[in-house]
Amino acid sequence: MAGFDPNEEWLGHVQPVGLVVAPVVLKAYELVPEQQTRSDTEAIKSHLSLKDPGPALLDAWAFFADILGWRPSRVAGSPGGAPIPDDLVLRIEESDIEIAPHWAVADPKGGWQMLVRVEAAGVDPDGRGALEGWEATPHQRLERLCKDRGVRTGILVTDSELRLIHAPRGETSGWLRFPLRSLGEVGGRPMLGGLKLLLSSFRLHNDAPERRLPALLQKSRDEQAEVSTKLAAQVLGALHELLRGLHDADRARIERLARERSEHVYDGLLTVLLRLVFLLYAEDRELIPSRTDAEARRLYDQGYGVRTLHARLVEDRARHELTMHLRRGAWSRLLTLFRLVHQGDPSRDWIRGRGGKLFDPGAFPFLQGQDETEGSPRPAEVSDECVAKVLDRLLVLGGDKLSYRTLDVEQIGSVYETVMGFTVETMDGPALAIRAGKNDKTPVFVNLNKLLAEKPNERTKFLNKEADRGKVTDKVGKALKEAGTIEELVAALTPIVDERASPGAAVAAPGMPLLQPTDERRRTGSHYTPRSLTAPIVQHALEPAFERIGPDATPEDVLSLKICDPAMGSGAFLVEACRALGDRLVLAWARWPQTRPVIPPDEDEPLHARRLVAQHCLYGVDRNSRAVDLAKLSLWLATLARDHEFTFVDHALKCGDSLVGLTRDQIAATHWDTTKQPTFVGKLVSDHLQEAERLRFEIQKRAEWASAAELGAQLRIVDARLDMARLVGDGVLAAFFSAGKSKPRIAALVDFQKIVQTNITAPDWFDRIVAHSRSLTTGKGALQPFHWEVEFPEVFDAKARAGNPGFDAIVGNPPFAGKNTIIAGNRDHYLPWLQTMHAGAHGNADLVAHFFLRAFHLLRQGGSFGLIATNTIGQGDTRASGLTKIISEGGVISRAIRRLKWPGEAAVVVSVVHVVKGEALSPNLDGRSVRRISAYLVAGELDEAAERLAANSRRVLIGSYPLGVGFLFDDREAQNGLCESTPVMESLIEANPRIAESIRPYIGGNDLTTNPKQEPSRFIIDFRDIPLKRDSTLTNWHLLNEEQRKAHLRTGVVPEDYPDRVSADYPELLRIVETYVRPEREKQGDKAAKRKWWKFKRPNNYLYYCINNVETVVARSLTSAHFPTFSCVSTKQIFDQTALVFLGPAYHNIAVLCSRVHETWVNFFAGTLEDRGRYNIEDCFETYAFPKVYESDPALGQSGEAYSAFRSQLMIARNEGLTKTYNRFHAYGENGVDVGRLRELHHAMDVSVLRAYGWDDLANRAEPEFTEQEADEGKTPKTRLDWPSDLKDEVLARLLALNAERAAEERALGMTSADRGDDDEIDDGEDSDA
Repeated sequence: MAGFDPNEEWLGHVQPVGLVVAPVVLKAYELVPEQQTRSDTEAIKSHLSLKDPGPALLDAWAFFADILGWRPSRVAGSPGGAPIPDDLVLRIEESDIEIAPHWAVADPKGGWQMLVRVEAAGVDPDGRGALEGWEATPHQRLERLCKDRGVRTGILVTDSELRLIHAPRGETSGWLRFPLRSLGEVGGRPMLGGLKLLLSSFRLHNDAPERRLPALLQKSRDEQAEVSTKLAAQVLGALHELLRGLHDADRARIERLARERSEHVYDGLLTVLLRLVFLLYAEDRELIPSRTDAEARRLYDQGYGVRTLHARLVEDRARHELTMHLRRGAWSRLLTLFRLVHQGDPSRDWIRGRGGKLFDPGAFPFLQGQDETEGSPRPAEVSDECVAKVLDRLLVLGGDKLSYRTLDVEQIGSVYETVMGFTVETMDGPALAIRAGKNDKTPVFVNLNKLLAEKPNERTKFLNKEADRGKVTDKVGKALKEAGTIEELVAALTPIVDERASPGAAVAAPGMPLLQPTDERRRTGSHYTPRSLTAPIVQHALEPAFERIGPDATPEDVLSLKICDPAMGSGAFLVEACRALGDRLVLAWARWPQTRPVIPPDEDEPLHARRLVAQHCLYGVDRNSRAVDLAKLSLWLATLARDHEFTFVDHALKCGDSLVGLTRDQIAATHWDTTKQPTFVGKLVSDHLQEAERLRFEIQKRAEWASAAELGAQLRIVDARLDMARLVGDGVLAAFFSAGKSKPRIAALVDFQKIVQTNITAPDWFDRIVAHSRSLTTGKGALQPFHWEVEFPEVFDAKARAGNPGFDAIVGNPPFAGKNTIIAGNRDHYLPWLQTMHAGAHGNADLVAHFFLRAFHLLRQGGSFGLIATNTIGQGDTRASGLTKIISEGGVISRAIRRLKWPGEAAVVVSVVHVVKGEALSPNLDGRSVRRISAYLVAGELDEAAERLAANSRRVLIGSYPLGVGFLFDDREAQNGLCESTPVMESLIEANPRIAESIRPYIGGNDLTTNPKQEPSRFIIDFRDIPLKRDSTLTNWHLLNEEQRKAHLRTGVVPEDYPDRVSADYPELLRIVETYVRPEREKQGDKAAKRKWWKFKRPNNYLYYCINNVETVVARSLTSAHFPTFSCVSTKQIFDQTALVFLGPAYHNIAVLCSRVHETWVNFFAGTLEDRGRYNIEDCFETYAFPKVYESDPALGQSGEAYSAFRSQLMIARNEGLTKTYNRFHAYGENGVDVGRLRELHHAMDVSVLRAYGWDDLANRAEPEFTEQEADEGKTPKTRLDWPSDLKDEVLARLLALNAERAAEERALGMTSADRGDDDEIDDGEDSDA
């Protein structure tokens, strides 16, 4: 454990609530309070009144001036200071009052860093109605003032305390309480030192900027993300520890359950951790026990408390370190506490029973040594050592004690979200856990017998395939190869062992239950979702609803709002929505005071408001049942009161797949086709839903006073009413998912419809139908549909929602998944279902596009959603399937942030999009007002795909595809026996110089990118446009008509007097082709390729026809990773199929194509291709609008020539190809003069291109800058020399508009883009069959 920390001492006395300043930050800057002496105590005593009650400070300003060194020149409102500015005064319209600070402390950088209020005598800082005009407490008023005015810190001085409040806008507030009279006592000296450490004039104004109070407070907030990450890693270790401890204590039962009910075991382990975190949160916030007197606290701490149990175990470990594994009692104490929290004590006074599922002892009998709940518990003898290790991981971080008082609810939720996605497994061999999965941060067990059985050279591949382990070091790889025994394998793996799952590299025995991540968990990570991210998303999503109900909204209006997160995870967005709606409800009570309810003694207004909001307004869905439990816990913590049960939210937070479900109309028609008419089933379903809706309204009405048991019983009645609709809906979907093609699907559906029609009115209808429905919801790939209108009928009842059904707002962070991940991670036919549900959706669209569509369809008219998305949401197929479709259906993008770096450590960049189902008066794009936001997330009108332009048709061509390595003279392939070498070629030419006519240099994409001179490294036999041979038996050529001649050319055999070359004129070359190429062609299924075996499969003669009369042309590798690799090369060579050739004036093309203007376009439209390195002709080139008449612009030609020439010189001088050249170009640390010059020429070329477009305003500010690129965790990010994002966005918007303009011009002229078709042949008599 760490030694004494003076900051821990004083912070422990001032009782932090939430986060203000983190000890780790003070430690990092070596900030510790000065030791206070007797003279310091005497100095403060002169400012204190020892009479209690009454104000402790005789003169507040004198205290701040003399003790903390504050000066009037830096404090507005102070004696001798400037007056308080008007813009620091807040008017509360709903209560017709003004709130103003008494003092405002200036920030050396400008503006204000702190607002101070000194309340009158007798004012309770937490007393409701303590000040006139508004029920909010003085503390709440100062928080509201700070957040509204954008001043992050406040000080509240009342009779007995000085309260330092940190209240950043959009984040959870925190505060410290300094008891004023205690500062004048010997025991208060540590607090006095802490007060001076934070609030002295030196700390506020004169210290280094990073050591001033605002920076320390911000750094403390930043550290919290790291705290969450570290704690999450430890909590996962606690889960492993608990499983080991239970297995050691109750081996037979745990092994049997692991085989028979593995998910039950995992759920039980997870529940123990959720119980512990709830208790630690409640203990640190003094919400347990329910009674607050000293005797109640003493009894709880001594006999039940989790923290005091941990302290006792730490002491025991110090005394009995070698026998802790033999000591018992801690586990039974925890089980007793769990039962007490669930049921309450008999008096219902000391500890209030919380009810609900979380602490229910009957949920997981094995935790208390039972198979069933009957009989007395017989807890397994889990060792005190195990319990101590579990609590260590929950309560100690980096050697320091962790306070749950400083953690946001969102942080706690995110910590426990990291332990989702595991299962309990057993292995038939010894097992060891290594660090694997995404970024090698997840413990994954490896079967050592299987690993040893692999070939030595295949073992690292085995780890990658079986455990998703990334690269291992050469040392580990070498040891793995050499290992011949299990023991040697363990030694080899020890450097990558995950100590959380295999402490000390201990090998798990065969059959031992192990905690193993699922495939999905290995592929994905988990990131803390802080309030700084959720708060603005929720705020803007709620704006239309708040505007609709208006400033005079009644509490009933507020509680009628319905907010949903369709992929809620740990519930971070719902918690933030709970806060936002709770604040709005408090304002409604202030506006209509006669409607304000009686606030229970254990709650204040905001807490009571949050409880009502959670019961009436919030809805959430997640396909993971454990996430649902975690979201419930998050809302319980957000609404936790000392003397209340858990807030009942079971009716509103549910498990299911948000994207798989039917509407009421579809269920009524027993068909997924929305055009089908309802059957008689619809009437029965409708009657059941009406009854369920009535009962759900009753649950919401009774939620405040009825017990969880009573509400749970009523919810079970509701569920029984919904069973018919659910079963019919599930059965219809089961028919869809039963087959991949329409005909068998419809056959399965007809069978199900017959069963429904025959049995729906029978008394045992449930049993007759359920088997068909459960084929979807059970077994491998089980899928739990979610029929929104069935599960939340009150949201979609037009009558109950004033003729406008649906959610008022939808918020969240839905999962991102590409096509392959969707297919791999879901039941068969999941992707076809998405395309059926959202007609016209593309198969390549990211999953998030479907969540956008689902959210939009669930909104009421005028409602809004705010969702996080992958930053391809505005690109390609994802855009076309999502935002474009939404806009076509009446949606408007009201707000968008295109690139938002995820707060904290996660190297993730996302987009945030808000859409209104209706009108948006002032759209906001990246913080600026625009007239309209398009589906591309740029300012503009274009939502559909960019159009291919006729002007660009057939201006870029692909090189030849020979289909046969045997055509080549290639030294490397010759070693493999696939062709001849270049020395053979040279000897053949020397023997017969004429054959050089049919040998051509052969250049490919690799030559273009890696060869400094961009010269071909291979040669090729070129018979691409000549016949095979002459035949003396055929009629003379000059006697044949045109059709007859073409017929001979098609066969490749021509008359003896054929005037041009034939392949047989070069017998040495033809023999090579016949030896190497013809046998391979014979194996092909392509008849034309077999018949014309001496020719290239696709010669692309049109290309060579076009470039025949020019010396140079622009070419580029099809797959180059670097963008500006367009190069000027000779036309006197054959281009292979990995080379793209661009027609037109070479240097003008170089200028435009290499420019960042074109790069911006290409990166945007190539971003969603399956192979991200490819330059797609149709998407990237044929849609690109070149500057008008650019071929004759002298500035463009000159800049392109200068750039191309200098780049060629640089490559030759450095003996490096384009790839290495552009690696240097983009490297921040590369300072070579030649590279600097290349950067200058590139900038000049960019400017010339922008001016060619007439965009002088952009040219004047188009300065490139180095930006850091995204990188996987643990890897050093690369830099890139690029334009700023805002400039690229403006360029993209203009190019999109120009594409639309050019396309319209071409349509008006009757021009159409030519189909690329087959560019292989020109009219030379050849056939084109394949």
